[in-house]
Amino acid sequence: MYYVRQHRLALIFLGVLWGAVFMWTLWLKKEGEKLPIRSIVVEMTANPMVSEAVLDKIGLWREGRLLQVPLSNIYQDIIQFPWVKAVQIWRVWPDQLKIKIEPHQIRAKWQQDTEFAAVTLNGQTLSVDSKMMPAGLPILEGPFDRVADMWQVYQTLQDLFKRIQRTVTIIRWVGEAYWEIRLDNEIAIILGTEGLSEQVIRLMHMLQQPLKKEVNRIAYIDLRYPTGMAVGWKH
Repeated sequence: MYYVRQHRLALIFLGVLWGAVFMWTLWLKKEGEKLPIRSIVVEMTANPMVSEAVLDKIGLWREGRLLQVPLSNIYQDIIQFPWVKAVQIWRVWPDQLKIKIEPHQIRAKWQQDTEFAAVTLNGQTLSVDSKMMPAGLPILEGPFDRVADMWQVYQTLQDLFKRIQRTVTIIRWVGEAYWEIRLDNEIAIILGTEGLSEQVIRLMHMLQQPLKKEVNRIAYIDLRYPTGMAVGWKH
């Protein structure tokens, strides 16, 4: 009987202790949200211009005493940037705010006439300020509704041209008839819309053997021929 009473007392004590801890945790959460945030830690991988924009926004929060607003408001302030893919925000009690930002990986620039957009790793287009655009991006030229096709073709061609240490700088969609691309050595390449890989492999063989010594004189190479190609020479 003595042991049963002791066991009951122990259970009651544990229940009271658990309840006290629970109430204390709720109080900390409620009161902690009222405490001013004294430090902000931002984790982000992006170009300097993007990082600068986030830091500017943090400066506005400080000036406007927005550090005490709900985290959802801060989330909305950051996710509105078109180059931001995902945001995680949490408070570290009592006075620290942590922000983790996952930016879109911009890999190309689409343009047609005066319009332009950033193209992400998965072929998505983003409307961003020209100042935010990373330098040295390959350019995709053509109708906006063909961006996904151009990006897929670019990836295919770039993987192939890596074998001869060349880079695709421009890819242009010219109707349904052909593709026009430009390499980093300024040579223009014209390709038919069917059998792209076979055409490029044929081109690589020619650049590595018969045309290797004349490569600096080449203006363009047209591969829209079943068994050959046309070469245009610089004047």
